[in-house]
Amino acid sequence: MNLQLRHVVSDITGATGMRVIRAIASGERDPDVLASFCNVRCHSSVETSIS
Repeated sequence: MNLQLRHVVSDITGATGMRVIRAIASGERDPDVLASFCNVRCHSSVETSIS
């Protein structure tokens, strides 16, 4: 995988990333539910997020 750490950290520490991490830590695994946590400023659509 070609991951750039600065982008990963930036994505995780944002509002959407923190909501998704909290939900996963609480046991949520449904991609539709996780995608619904996207902030209104997200550039990707829900369809892109769950594919």
